Amino acid sequence: MSDPAERFLNILARPFSDNAELQIHVRRGLEERMTAAAGDPAAWDKPATTLDFHDKQLWRRRWRWWLGVLVLLVSLVCLRPMIEKMDEFEDLASDPFMRGYCPDNFDEAKLQQHLSKTLPEEQQRVLFGGGFTSRAEKWEALWKHFPDRPDYLAQYASARAPWSLPDGFTTTAERIDPDNAWFPAFAAAVKSRKAVDSKAQTKAQTLAHAPKEWDVLDAPLLAACMELLHKAASMPRFDSYSARLKREKLALLPPATTSVERMQNLSFVSQGRSGTIPFQMLHRAVAAQAWLLANQGKKEEFQTLAADWTRVAHWQAESSDSMLENVIMRSDLINPLSNLGEGAERLGFSQQAARFKIAAQQARTAGDPRRIRETPAEVEQALKNHGGAFAREVITPTSAFVDDPPVPSASALKPDRMVDQSRFHRIVCVAVFPVALLMSSACALYRFRSGHLLRRLSARLTDALGPADWAWIFAAAVLPLVHLAILYSFTPLGGREWGYDNPGRVTKIVQLAAWLLLTMTTPVVAARWRLQCRLPGIAITNRRPLGLGILVTLGYIASGIAGIYYLCSYPEAEVEFLNLSHSLPSGMEWPAIASLLLLPLLWWWFSHLLRAACTSYGHAFGRQMMARMLVPAWTFLLLPVALLIPLCELQERYWIPRDTLLGPGLDLATYEGQIVSRMKEENLDVLRILEPDR
Repeated sequence: MSDPAERFLNILARPFSDNAELQIHVRRGLEERMTAAAGDPAAWDKPATTLDFHDKQLWRRRWRWWLGVLVLLVSLVCLRPMIEKMDEFEDLASDPFMRGYCPDNFDEAKLQQHLSKTLPEEQQRVLFGGGFTSRAEKWEALWKHFPDRPDYLAQYASARAPWSLPDGFTTTAERIDPDNAWFPAFAAAVKSRKAVDSKAQTKAQTLAHAPKEWDVLDAPLLAACMELLHKAASMPRFDSYSARLKREKLALLPPATTSVERMQNLSFVSQGRSGTIPFQMLHRAVAAQAWLLANQGKKEEFQTLAADWTRVAHWQAESSDSMLENVIMRSDLINPLSNLGEGAERLGFSQQAARFKIAAQQARTAGDPRRIRETPAEVEQALKNHGGAFAREVITPTSAFVDDPPVPSASALKPDRMVDQSRFHRIVCVAVFPVALLMSSACALYRFRSGHLLRRLSARLTDALGPADWAWIFAAAVLPLVHLAILYSFTPLGGREWGYDNPGRVTKIVQLAAWLLLTMTTPVVAARWRLQCRLPGIAITNRRPLGLGILVTLGYIASGIAGIYYLCSYPEAEVEFLNLSHSLPSGMEWPAIASLLLLPLLWWWFSHLLRAACTSYGHAFGRQMMARMLVPAWTFLLLPVALLIPLCELQERYWIPRDTLLGPGLDLATYEGQIVSRMKEENLDVLRILEPDR
């Protein structure tokens, strides 16, 4: 045996000097594995030098423990904020408002607790009204603190509606806002609650859309309400201040940079009772008054009522800035239009009666609930291909309220889609932890599969690997993650421009499966290669990396082939898959080809797992060494994965302020504002029919 080989054996057996018998077995076991390259002095100089240096540096014996501690600390630092954010999001999502998108179900106390951490006291007073829980008490406190602001008086009155008005409401309104028709019209609406009641109709009358007949419960009160309506119609403007208050809230709220903050801002924007919803009682009173005047034959009073109501209803339609207001107004217009049309016909105003009947029919058609059952196909397809989860929650129900809703473009949906993807990537990063820990734990426990001698000998030979060897192995563990990140960030093969509701999510599943298989196999290739380079004179079973390297290369190619689906658009077709009918495009052949390329890699893993479980003594030594090398490799993988979590959060913070489609606007979201504008035009089109020049 050459002197370098003898020196290597002496250094290798140095830790066993306290047990001569074990030392002899170690030397004999290693001599049996020496190959023809053992006569080359260069085959032993480097590993002998590395082992000798390792023995002299005590800290190098525990570097794996230091690596584990570093990974643990970094993981805790990166995971803790995400867990806290998830708790906040779950708390916010438990709010009934988040489930129903209805301001009346809004839990202000819970949201105040979230925002009180960041808002100054004066802003909290404006937003929360001094800490009162009741909506009426909150607006009353604000109005008393700012007695010259008519918008706070309007919101205070809306919060008390429909049961009563604030004390001195009309007098105060005349003092601080004398030209605003909203205040007398609102007073007329609230007071008319107990003035009239409709008579029951038969089923035939309901199907025929016959005008209702009314019972006047309080004639003097009804007359007073009509006087207030006439007073409102003679004023120059109509303003419920809802838009102004929403702008004020948006100015006070800090800009949203996360999904939770965006939900908070949207909640505050939508908070508060609308100033025109109680007007439905006024429309009932107008319908009853029209029926009463027609029965009494009072033509002049009827014409005055029709003109007053038309003017106020037109103002109401113009100021309705929420979906709820416009939906309610669609149905509120039917009763007064029907009774005014019948009354005009009975009083001899045939042309006016025809206009009222046409308007009533159009209002009835616009208010048909059957029009809001299905989302338009164009909008649904746009959301399916390029939308995110929040976009689907907001746009899907709202787009069905109009005949021709705006179709969101891919560029407009991009911010929400990128937020969706960043959240998905964070979930994937978190899911990597149990997978990597499971693989590392399995390899760590595998050492007990063999006897004491092989365990100590494999551990000793693993110490012969230098820093350069471990650098290659760690780089191989991270390489699949880098490949997936490049595929997603810098190429169209990652599906960056497509949403997860698209059938292309099958491609994403294939790419993630490829990443998992490559993460499990690429470090094996690097470990075999470095063992061959570092210990060429020792025969370690199954250490040739060429065959596995070919399979790993096919895995990287398969990940790219699966992404070819995103490069082309395919017509949709119904495809039978697992006995279920799915609407999948014909481009699914690319993920199928990629899956076939991954099958050899999957078979290699399953076969080697079975061989490792049923290993023989001749192969146990090599597998012991591989297991010891893979444990730190997969542990190191958690380090970049943990660092990716805050990077994904930064990506979310980048895209949310750039969301111009779903960001807070005067309505729940900007897209809903577009729908509200179209609904408002539909209601105004009904009222424009009443114009004499039509």
